[in-house]
Amino acid sequence: MGSVIMDGWLGLIIAAFALVGSPGLATLSFAATGATFGFRSGIGYLIGIETGMILIMVVVATGLMGIIMSIPKAAPTFKRGVFLSLVNPKAYASLASFW
Repeated sequence: MGSVIMDGWLGLIIAAFALVGSPGLATLSFAATGATFGFRSGIGYLIGIETGMILIMVVVATGLMGIIMSIPKAAPTFKRGVFLSLVNPKAYASLASFW
């Protein structure tokens, strides 16, 4: 029984490493952090990225995300649109590339 659980966690961690290694914002920011602040800071940052990825995978794999998604949604408003724009990291990354 314990071995099955450990195999599941091992697979989850391996998948997280593969996902973090794929091209995206986390990969670019990790490379920039290592280049700017050095190897030690880069490794700490990578461990943080991995931990976040594993937490997201656990939320999705346990079905918690399905429960969250089933909560009734509020109607979109101007205020919510502004908030979404302000917390959207893709907007910052794409606009920063122009300057």
